[in-house]
Amino acid sequence: MCGYEAGSFTGADRQARVGLLDAATNGTLFLDELQDLPPTAQSVLLRFLETGDFVRVGGTRPVHANVNVIAASNITVDQLESEQRVRSDLLYRLNCLVIQIPPLRERREDLRPIAEKCLREELHFLGEVDDEVWTALRTCPYPWPGNARGLRNIMLRAILASPEDRIAAGDLPAELWTDRAVEESKSESLRNGHRTDGIKAVLEASNNNVSETARRLGIHRSTVYRRLSR
Repeated sequence: MCGYEAGSFTGADRQARVGLLDAATNGTLFLDELQDLPPTAQSVLLRFLETGDFVRVGGTRPVHANVNVIAASNITVDQLESEQRVRSDLLYRLNCLVIQIPPLRERREDLRPIAEKCLREELHFLGEVDDEVWTALRTCPYPWPGNARGLRNIMLRAILASPEDRIAAGDLPAELWTDRAVEESKSESLRNGHRTDGIKAVLEASNNNVSETARRLGIHRSTVYRRLSR
């Protein structure tokens, strides 16, 4: 993250190496899967957020950098803290603006634009897609556990299954409609509180504590509020 000075340790290059903070100067550093950041890196990041300075490995002088930091995680901030995956003082520094992105199964209207982007920009598919494909993706019971990455793989498999430069509904993997997909969809719906009456029941059992309700259902508090407002 901080880079290192030339010859600062055995095997180090004879020239200094720029770290992530150096590279992101006057820009933005994106940290994906924050919960997997090692404790030593968390300490370095905390000190940097407090002072704006860091010290390269093997160096003695602090280096100042103007960097915006964005961190992402596939679990909630409350879980990060309660499970001690990220140190609390670092979370307090990062927890300035939280953007909760619902899983793909909760926003099926986004399946088509995400899939089209994958086809064009990642898979470089120049053919046509039947309208029935989008209807099938939106209505199938598959719970999309892999979110956008899983959708990309589904579209890749459809391309490989298509005999020509045109994707039809029949080219989509059969697993989207299997009994297992149906059962997983039911389980996801129950666990994530898709039914308003289910959320109300958990809320009542939690003495109207929204945070506790969200924890029991494994969803964010904003999802609880959104479902109850419908």
